Amino acid sequence: GGECTNTKGSYVCKCPHGSVSSLDGSRCIDQRLGSCFTALVGGRCAEKRNWQLSKMQCCCDNGRCWAASHTPEICPVRGSDEYRRLCIGIVHGTPGHIPGSIPFGPENGGG
Repeated sequence: GGECTNTKGSYVCKCPHGSVSSLDGSRCIDQRLGSCFTALVGGRCAEKRNWQLSKMQCCCDNGRCWAASHTPEICPVRGSDEYRRLCIGIVHGTPGHIPGSIPFGPENGGG
């Protein structure tokens, strides 16, 4: 989400509440925390984690669904264009880690 403008040699984004501009300024990153589900059972989201994650942290790690409110949404399919858009900037080998952030989980005060 957000409104990004390609300027000479850069980008400028106006991001909605709950989002921040990416490091290169080319897109908005949703930073809202929500519930992460690690399984799909019978087409429904299941196995809810006990701590809150951003959509990027959830879906780019091993999450299958994410919910900022009551209605979960299925994470994008790995390898799809939507997955690449969401997960650009993830440091490979550190799932769920956003560059420049503190890893989030129960061992780091996230749960």
